[in-house]
Amino acid sequence: MATRRILSESLAKHQYFPKTTTDLICMGFTVVALPTVIVYGWSFLLPSVVPTTSKWYFYNVALMLFLWVNVVLNFYKAVTEDVSTRRLTLLNAAQEGWVYCQWCKGHAPPRSHHCPICDVCVLRRDHHCYFTGRCVGLHNHRYFIMFMLYASLGCLYGFVLSVMYIIQEEGGFTFRIPFALILPVLAKMSGQMPVHMFISFMSSCSAGAGFISASFLVIQLMLFLKGQTFHELRRGLANYNRGFLNNLEELLGKYWWVSWISPLIPSPLPLDGSSYIPLEVSDSKHSSEDGRHFSATKEGTRKRFH
Repeated sequence: MATRRILSESLAKHQYFPKTTTDLICMGFTVVALPTVIVYGWSFLLPSVVPTTSKWYFYNVALMLFLWVNVVLNFYKAVTEDVSTRRLTLLNAAQEGWVYCQWCKGHAPPRSHHCPICDVCVLRRDHHCYFTGRCVGLHNHRYFIMFMLYASLGCLYGFVLSVMYIIQEEGGFTFRIPFALILPVLAKMSGQMPVHMFISFMSSCSAGAGFISASFLVIQLMLFLKGQTFHELRRGLANYNRGFLNNLEELLGKYWWVSWISPLIPSPLPLDGSSYIPLEVSDSKHSSEDGRHFSATKEGTRKRFH
């Protein structure tokens, strides 16, 4: 028991290890689901729908590789990138617009907020993502957006392949196909399942995961157009909209027109998160909100951010 406790405490202190049970479940699901879907699509679905001797097979292989490599690498970058204020210097020196965090024992710049789960102040904090087990902030926002984008496209692609396979097995489109995709358990119980239960289940999961990813992506894109984070949306703050191109560069970096192709393409951000000038001069609400944020109790902050 003592060994298990020491191991658990050691893992909990690790920067990338999920901090809560919710983080562990959601992140664990993501880590298991990604290779499962990739192997399933590559080894079974694609060869069953497209002849392996056809040139379209190789086009589909290239598309599948492009989508899923981007999903995996963007997920990895979103998890491992340092988003905390610790990457900045002069955290112990008061600067204009900065506030003191009583838990980090240092000063935090504007738009930075303390995450009670990660237990750090996050630069331009957007939200805490349970599926990555990390906060989304200035330095991993690009990777989180691209993860959502390619996950949505990958799930859509997998769903289309699944539907094509089911139609092929059924000998044409029938009412049993949407029935099996929407209510696979009921279709199985009523004897209306056109294919194996696992295939129908995987198809439904692809549709569900794609819908969730696309929903998160749409929310993020709407916030991007307003130059706003999800945290600021919840608090009614919208003082940093600098126009489409400036917002895009702040999100994807200097080389935004090519950075979407791969997370391995360097695209430096135009700022380090240490300074933001609100577009509205009268930003008393922003200042008072930040003051209340860092002077609140930790229990109150935990409720506030969840």
